[in-house]
Amino acid sequence: MAEPLYNYLNRPEIYVGTYGKYNAGKLTGDWVQLDQYETEEKFYDACAELHSDEHDPEFMFQDFQGIPDGYIGESHIHPSVWEWLKREPWEREVIEAYAAGVGPHEDVETILEASCGWFDTWQDYVDQYIDDTGLLDSIPEDLRGYFDAERFGRDLEFDYSVVDYNRKTFVFYQF
Repeated sequence: MAEPLYNYLNRPEIYVGTYGKYNAGKLTGDWVQLDQYETEEKFYDACAELHSDEHDPEFMFQDFQGIPDGYIGESHIHPSVWEWLKREPWEREVIEAYAAGVGPHEDVETILEASCGWFDTWQDYVDQYIDDTGLLDSIPEDLRGYFDAERFGRDLEFDYSVVDYNRKTFVFYQF
């Protein structure tokens, strides 16, 4: 059975060339699938084999796909990408959202613990927060109509990192 197109297009891959070849005007390299390698060391071993025609290749990551922004640079891979690869798809999306909105972080577990979930809008989170905490219960019933949930949400947002990513609003406790 053929692999679904979605999985094929979202494979975590890097186009690996070398600075030596680039400087010589040769844009040669190949796409390397990150999820085929359990460790950073094995990935770099595969890159060295790919460019075994050079004595001491200096790898150049010329393009990538299926990897969160901020995790790949021209000459480096953020160390936490290997932990990201081991995660379930929903966890990957949370980590991707954090990286896109706040930046990559060394400790993937901290990101997941800081996640409050994802919502259609920030106000949806605020409304759930109000319900979950019983905030309105502390206000006399005849005054509840004066409570401004939108204004409360604007104040509440100072305590969170709110990231709009992939048509969702991800909410993280600030740490």
